[in-house]
Amino acid sequence: EAELPGFNLDDLEIYVTGNQLTIKGERRPPEHKDGTWHRQEREYGKFSRMIEIPGDVDGEDVLAEFKNGVLHITLPKSEAVKPRRIQVNAN
Repeated sequence: EAELPGFNLDDLEIYVTGNQLTIKGERRPPEHKDGTWHRQEREYGKFSRMIEIPGDVDGEDVLAEFKNGVLHITLPKSEAVKPRRIQVNAN
C-alpha cells in the first residue's frame, strides 16, 4: 500500500521483475496562471521506488488498485514457492 495524493492514474507505472517491485510516477504541479505561491506543502516531480519482495511472485496475477490517492498492490506467490504438503506412507 502506498499513499500517493495528487497523482493521476496515468502518471503511475508498476513493474514486477523476479523478486523486485518497482513503482514509478510523476506528480505534476497544478496549472495556475494567475497568482503567486507563498508556500507549497507538496513536492512535485518524478519518483521511483524499488522494493525487494521475499520469495518469487507470480507476475501474471499481480493486482493493483488506485483509489482515493492510495495505491493497493496484491502480489500472489508463484506456485513453486507455495508450500505443498507431502503425504507420508507407512510400508
